[in-house]
Amino acid sequence: MTKPEAKKLLTAPPCLPLASLETHPDKRDSALIGLSGEQVEGHTLVVGATRSGKGMHLTRTLLSSNCAMVVVDPKGEQMQRTAGYRAESVGPVYQIPGSTLDLAAYYDLAKNDDLAEMHFHLMKPWADKQPIFAEKCKFLFAAAGAYARQHQLNPLQVLLDTANSAPAAALTALCSSDYDNVMNFTNGDEPDNLDKFAASSWGNFSTRMFDYQQHWATITGQGATIPVHWAEERATIYITYPFDVLKGVGGAVSGMIAALMRYQKLHDRRDPILVAVDELPAVGLRNVSEYLATVGGYNISMLLYVQAYSQLAAAYGERGAETILSNCHHQVWYPPADMLTAKRMSEVYGSKLEPFQSYSSRERDKQLVPDLGMQEKGRSVSLRLVPALAPEEMSALPPDAVIVQMDRRHLVQAYRLWPVSDLADLPPLPYQIESTAVRPAPHWKASDRPLPESAPAAVVTNDDAFIL
Repeated sequence: MTKPEAKKLLTAPPCLPLASLETHPDKRDSALIGLSGEQVEGHTLVVGATRSGKGMHLTRTLLSSNCAMVVVDPKGEQMQRTAGYRAESVGPVYQIPGSTLDLAAYYDLAKNDDLAEMHFHLMKPWADKQPIFAEKCKFLFAAAGAYARQHQLNPLQVLLDTANSAPAAALTALCSSDYDNVMNFTNGDEPDNLDKFAASSWGNFSTRMFDYQQHWATITGQGATIPVHWAEERATIYITYPFDVLKGVGGAVSGMIAALMRYQKLHDRRDPILVAVDELPAVGLRNVSEYLATVGGYNISMLLYVQAYSQLAAAYGERGAETILSNCHHQVWYPPADMLTAKRMSEVYGSKLEPFQSYSSRERDKQLVPDLGMQEKGRSVSLRLVPALAPEEMSALPPDAVIVQMDRRHLVQAYRLWPVSDLADLPPLPYQIESTAVRPAPHWKASDRPLPESAPAAVVTNDDAFIL
């Protein structure tokens, strides 16, 4: 695309910026190319190696967009930079951990479809070589839901208590509310006499749920709960679990993101929402392809960040990675750090025709006769298709250059977003409130039974301690 043609893509906030046509870093905001606030349609993929500057792309997006946003921010840097501005200029700001999101308000365990999706996120059966053990735990999810309905309890709390209790005690209690599902789980055996299959499934269940026990208050809505109409208020939700915690709690984070989007679908809402997921493979949003294909009709756009095409292929398989690419109408590619990404960038950037000359000679011309430039030779000129930029040229791009694809048809070489000069003038973070919650004992344990003097009462507090 020529420079005059690229200028037709210029936009101004509120918008979803993709890159800039301005070469000087301090003037990049004056020549943004991207989607206007009224035309933010389609999903966006940003591919950039570590320290390539793609974090600044998300920062500029948070400062330029005025719609509701969910931001997975493992480093916490986006919240530090932009939460004050968005709280002042856009809408309420929430942070997880700290603020809570009651997953029971989004997943009804009395409905098999809801139960299956929550189970998919929390139990992660796709991560097991033998997923049958995790799949069998759907019976436990159903029984926990029935127990919660009978006793007017939070089903997620019951589910966590079940996983945190001795199998015999928990299963005996659940039998009182849902005998059939408990028997389906135990294969008809008594709760205190599980066979190997049921015992292995219980081990899978308690091990998976162990990672969420520490974050019980966040996913059961104990404390300052994010309202279900958060998108209508143009709120911003920052999910700031660090990378080391994401390895364990990733299933819950995946469930939260899916819950916020599926609420819009189930209630036919059209509030504009931008879901930005930094380090997508680390979060483990496994059914991202499904959401890319379905949520667009509900005014939800996804903004996905990965370090390399190879990382995307490793997490989702090559076919899954290509599906994600095909569902992202807009793509921003930073200079690659590996050859596989460079090759994919070259393919995205397309091909060009260039002239190619070839020469031929007759058999008698091949004899050992001195050639004084007088012998006749055949020359032909043809056109051949070659990459517009070869993989090696992609790897040699300047550090601040990016390749941008818009609407699957506009291709332009531009410059990365770099709003560093704006950061000093942004308002500080909103006031933070410290919050703790004491976890109650499981409902089936007698709360009035005194403990032995040698065994002090255990108090479990919520480690997710800050809310905005």
